Amino acid sequence: MRWIFTIALMLFLVGCSTAPSNVMEQGSMTNEPAVVDEPAVVDEPPDSGFTGFKEMIGLTPTYMVSYTYTAAGESSTMTQYFKGGKMRVDSTAEGVSSRVYIIDGTATTCTNQDGWMCLEMPEAEGTEDNGLANIRTDVDSYEDSVTFKGTRNLLGETTNCYGVTMPGTAYTYCFTAEGIPLLMEGSSQGVEWSWVATSFSRDVDDSAFDLPAQPQSLESMLPPGVEMPQI
Repeated sequence: MRWIFTIALMLFLVGCSTAPSNVMEQGSMTNEPAVVDEPAVVDEPPDSGFTGFKEMIGLTPTYMVSYTYTAAGESSTMTQYFKGGKMRVDSTAEGVSSRVYIIDGTATTCTNQDGWMCLEMPEAEGTEDNGLANIRTDVDSYEDSVTFKGTRNLLGETTNCYGVTMPGTAYTYCFTAEGIPLLMEGSSQGVEWSWVATSFSRDVDDSAFDLPAQPQSLESMLPPGVEMPQI
């Protein structure tokens, strides 16, 4: 669906992102440089890698995380918010601020270029986050692909890290105890990339999901007689 493509671009190709201060100032904000230690050597039962990973991605914690995303020698930043099944992603590219909201199964994109404008997309089914969507939908098929890689210290948090290896791809995900992803890195078809958290909060105010403008429907912007394509 087109909204999925939009969100994918947000998550992997966007430029610098900013988060509104009214949310970032609430609760306990960790804003230290992201320090990544070498993974500790931990003796675990043979099945603990997949079992722990499945548990982590099944959690739905409330959080706000700002990441630095690096790929092919280029870096950008973005901020994600999650609470009660709601999602928001902020970014800024070429001086234009953008946000993607997914609320109650509806995806809305908002841009601020001389004022906010929001566009409501077709119904969003299977909302996911952080590149884990495909794994979540069929997690048991990854049982033989997941290994426990030890712990890393990120932003003062001891995170558990898991590797997912498949033909041509290898990923590492590091989670806090409640399932907040603070590090994602890997390679796919020879392209290396990483997401490293630079700050995070376990507190997100409900107002973070208030749209900055009344949304217009995509259908309402089509010329008369033109129907929405089936994607």
